[in-house]
Amino acid sequence: MPDYRHQPQSQGRTRGDTPQPSAHLQAIKSAIGNQPMADFKPEKFAEREGLAEQFIKAIKDDKKARGLNSTQLRKIFHQVKKLEQQFRSKNHDYVIPRTEIAMLSAQLAYASGRDLIPNDFFELVTYCLDFKRCSTKADFDNVAKFLEALMAYHKYYSTKKGGDND
Repeated sequence: MPDYRHQPQSQGRTRGDTPQPSAHLQAIKSAIGNQPMADFKPEKFAEREGLAEQFIKAIKDDKKARGLNSTQLRKIFHQVKKLEQQFRSKNHDYVIPRTEIAMLSAQLAYASGRDLIPNDFFELVTYCLDFKRCSTKADFDNVAKFLEALMAYHKYYSTKKGGDND
């Protein structure tokens, strides 16, 4: 019986590969630390040349990584907005049911496993959604703002800078 484990795969990562995180991913993780996501201020990530823009530019410039597809980004953002709507009537300190976040993380893992999103994007969003950082409605609302900033800069660089236009 042939041994297929050592055959090169046609695209993307191979099983067992653990890509090194980019410097921009590390910078965002350092900026967030283990503090609640509610403490990660939009001034730090949403402004021009902020962390969201730098991250998107790095993903777009990384020739080795699979690009961040607008369709996949919208799917994830849609799920986040749906959850945000679900929690809208709750108070600021409302503790979010982990089931909802776990399913969102599972969807991200699926997209990453199929090479539909870059590994750095998967790592970043799951880092933000970790229970240590995202447990209350206020935390989740800030994750949604961060994803909105990522999506806005992705759209900007996709259309203005000769990107994927989808």
